[in-house]
Amino acid sequence: MTQDQYKEYKRIEREEEAEREEARLVKNREDYKEQLAKFYRSSGMNRFKGAEVVRVDGTVIPAWGEYAAAAVVAAAPVAAVTPVTQPRTQPRPVSGSGLVGSPEQVVIWEWMRDWRNGHAIVEAVAGSGKTTTIVHGVARMSRGVPILSLCFNAHTDKVMQGKLGAVGAGDVHRRTYNGMGASVLYKHYPKMVLRKNKLSWHIREIMGEGAKWDTRIWLQRAAELAKAYYVDRGDDPAMETILRSHKLKVPTTKKAYRSRMDNLWAVLDAVLADTEGCDYDDQIWMPLKLGLRFPQYRLVLVDEYQDTNAMQWQLVEKVIGDKGRVLVVGDRNQACYGFRGADINASDNIEIALRLSDKPVAIFPLSVTRRCTQAQVRAAKTLVPAIEALPYAPEGVIGTKSIEGFEAGVKPGHLVMCRVNAPMIERALALMSKGVRVVVRGRDVGKNITALIESLRPIDIRDLATVAEQWYKTQKVNLNFLTQQEEMQSLEDRYRTLVVLMAGCVSLADLNGRIEDLFMEFEADGAPKDAVVFGSIHRAKGLEAPICWILSPELIPHLKAEQAWEVEQEHNLAYIAITRSQFDLADPENTGQTWFVNGAVPLIYGSTYLNRPKRGV
Repeated sequence: MTQDQYKEYKRIEREEEAEREEARLVKNREDYKEQLAKFYRSSGMNRFKGAEVVRVDGTVIPAWGEYAAAAVVAAAPVAAVTPVTQPRTQPRPVSGSGLVGSPEQVVIWEWMRDWRNGHAIVEAVAGSGKTTTIVHGVARMSRGVPILSLCFNAHTDKVMQGKLGAVGAGDVHRRTYNGMGASVLYKHYPKMVLRKNKLSWHIREIMGEGAKWDTRIWLQRAAELAKAYYVDRGDDPAMETILRSHKLKVPTTKKAYRSRMDNLWAVLDAVLADTEGCDYDDQIWMPLKLGLRFPQYRLVLVDEYQDTNAMQWQLVEKVIGDKGRVLVVGDRNQACYGFRGADINASDNIEIALRLSDKPVAIFPLSVTRRCTQAQVRAAKTLVPAIEALPYAPEGVIGTKSIEGFEAGVKPGHLVMCRVNAPMIERALALMSKGVRVVVRGRDVGKNITALIESLRPIDIRDLATVAEQWYKTQKVNLNFLTQQEEMQSLEDRYRTLVVLMAGCVSLADLNGRIEDLFMEFEADGAPKDAVVFGSIHRAKGLEAPICWILSPELIPHLKAEQAWEVEQEHNLAYIAITRSQFDLADPENTGQTWFVNGAVPLIYGSTYLNRPKRGV
């Protein structure tokens, strides 16, 4: 076989593999829908779609009308759709919360007052005030029952603490997923310490120092995915499906396959048996796998449920127990952490899990955005038809600007986004050189760059340029061998970001100082008003600004998204980006503007955002 014939053979093999993977993902999605349909048929209802609930008998319950809202309550195995209408008079504020809510919010608050009815799902669109809705709902609840608020990280937990305290609900227990798991783990193993490199250490112990680099990297990534998806030990078919969906090469020969999978399970066994230390994933995974006892709560509030992975959901089920209830809140169209093991179908998976319980499940919409202008909503509707604008929202602006127009127009308080980091850092540094204060959201991004520099052990800044290029070329070859497109994209962005940061630095100390000054972490309430805020679209999730700038619009959606879940995730990122702009009727200048820099408005948004409706239509 000639080299050209071999290349053609491999190309055909890759195409066939991609087709099989696509078919598998489509079948999985259809299976999810079929399971959901069975639940809905048994309860006399169809799934909530857009701004209405359609029953099997053909009747329609409006979820957002002039003064009406719908609560869909479906018990398993038999239940009925229960429409709840809001009277035409406005509700009177309840003690502990002065907020007078919308019809959709009032229905949710009524359920929270009598939460013993079962579980609930709040499907919110971007900017609809989901956290505010839940916080004010808690303020209306009677006390005396243990309530837990589960957050993804310490920053969101801190924000939740402030909001709960502001409405007199500071007695609600708050934990991050890792904090809850770690408290259980450390209680049983008080001498356990945090060891971030625990997994890689066990891989070296099992495989030996002479193991190939690509084998160690494969095992590292596979073990991380096995934890995130909470795969049972020895479940090779499930693990293989996950590996393929994340583009990790699976050995084709029986012997190599068996050896690789046996090594994976051996590594996980060793990690579980090592109770002297844990990494961050272990804080959740180990207490679950070891069967340790978790504290239980009567009501658990879960925010951003669309980004919950299987391991985290196992923790939720532990703290609910048999008697508890759960209220999950989120936007399925903002699921964007598939690379971390959060299934793009997490919303459907969680709904199935709740309906399989012996408790009824209520589904509530929050379909009206209080952030976005009419133009932004029209653009977002091409991706999420359910989103609606407030009737009095201004028209807003969506347009394009040159680099010069961007540098002349960007001001402190604005938000600058990009699909990847490198172009964003380049523009941030250009503004810094002109005396504009800028911050880049994501302190861990800076830490990762600093860790990379330290691992390369450069003599000086010129040596760093040389060794960094060598490192990049070597990693690129290895990742090409592993066919890890996801990791390749991250590698390229990481290297380009380092090159951009090095530009103009005269020493390593100068470079480290630049990284320290540039990167920081904060939540929406803590965004600095005296600086231009930069962030990747992932990092910008939850942020808002009167004027938003989107760099490198040609990367929306990213060209390297190939598999079905990656494409869907790119659509979600496009939706996140277009819904960050915020209007303020009290400030005539804050009419809500989104500008795409040095490129056209991405085709993914269609052209309806240009079609301003005539008055009276």
